Amino acid sequence: PAPKNEYELNFAAAVPEDKDDEDKGPQMEEDAQDRENRLRREQLAREEADWKRQAQVIQRKLPRPLQVNTAYGKGIPDSKSMLINQASRMVQQEMVAMLQADAVAHPIPGIEAPAGAQPLQVLEDKHLAVARKLVAEELEAVRETAAIDVEKFLEASKAIRDDLVYVPSARSFQSKSSLDAGKVVQALKSDHEIASVHAQREAKKVGKVETKVTKHTTGYQKRSSGLKTQGETLLSQLTDERMALETYKLMFAYENAASPVRLQKLQEQLDYELAREAKLQARFSALKKQSGNLKSS
Repeated sequence: PAPKNEYELNFAAAVPEDKDDEDKGPQMEEDAQDRENRLRREQLAREEADWKRQAQVIQRKLPRPLQVNTAYGKGIPDSKSMLINQASRMVQQEMVAMLQADAVAHPIPGIEAPAGAQPLQVLEDKHLAVARKLVAEELEAVRETAAIDVEKFLEASKAIRDDLVYVPSARSFQSKSSLDAGKVVQALKSDHEIASVHAQREAKKVGKVETKVTKHTTGYQKRSSGLKTQGETLLSQLTDERMALETYKLMFAYENAASPVRLQKLQEQLDYELAREAKLQARFSALKKQSGNLKSS
């Protein structure tokens, strides 16, 4: 009989059973590139999660005060309600602590971090979600009950900011209307001095940046100057060559227009010379014949 090639495949023996890690035997080692990609993804995920935990002023890159005023709110009059006063102080303390922590964790370039500032405790995401939810619900309740006009609120806020000035002698913000002329001048002078200090600091930073830029771009400037001179020379040569080309084109056009006239005149002169030569040849022949007749007679 003819041979038969029959096979029986046992897949159960090829597929390992699910057992503990100890019974699975040696595992396949992770590729170096795959491990690097996995670690990078994990790092990006951690950074993104940490970024979402930051305050909105950091996430949205809003402007922050250059110096944290730890005495903020101490000059504001207290309310008649003890609970409101306690809540206001807690909010002020929390705000100052957040500003100091942000100044340490995310310092503004060129500004020193405040001394003694401590980082805030990192809260879990679920606690932050609950806090954000509470804030959103309170804001929604305020919108529904207060019916705030945004434009009027901004106008009132601007008026209050314009009226408040920092008095160095009292080390607090006070209303201009409650101060005499001397204290108002003192406050404005203090603001001017602070602005001058910041302006000088920024001017020094700008000078350093200009020096650094000059060091990095000196070679490029020299190269640019050389290329500019070379380019101007090439443009001058190009202008001269174009002028010569236009001159030759004009001369070529003149020659093309004058050539038929010159050929016609030369042809007429050639015809005249040929006719004159034929006439002279005929006369020469007649004279030669007449000379021969005279000699024979």
